[in-house]
Amino acid sequence: MSHRSVGSAHAPDGKVALLHARDTYTRRMEGVSIYRQLGEQAAGRRVKRKLDGRARQVEFRSNLGNILDSVSAAGSPAPYVCKAGGCATCRAKVVAGKADMLARHGLTDAEVEAGYVPTCQAVPAGDGLELDYDE
Repeated sequence: MSHRSVGSAHAPDGKVALLHARDTYTRRMEGVSIYRQLGEQAAGRRVKRKLDGRARQVEFRSNLGNILDSVSAAGSPAPYVCKAGGCATCRAKVVAGKADMLARHGLTDAEVEAGYVPTCQAVPAGDGLELDYDE
């Protein structure tokens, strides 16, 4: 019995692999929906960000979908590469408040425990969020 493919291991026609892919997609879309709701709840919240040694307050704009785009739209071009949570270029440390994140593929467990978030995948989870891109 081969362990290379879920479909070939359990069903010659690939139905198991197809069901797995559909379930994975469904869970992902449910996560996106919840993330979108969190973003809408965070609309208008102020986020303090430190970037290149300068602190500035910006408004979270839910129509932009994440902290990174809100910071950039406010005239503070924060660093980024992929905007998918995979590279960690846009990571910032949460120094006050809380942020919810959809994905964090580019961060290690130790970085998350230390308070880092990929701002391309994060929304404010309440008032008083302060981020430091310089740490």
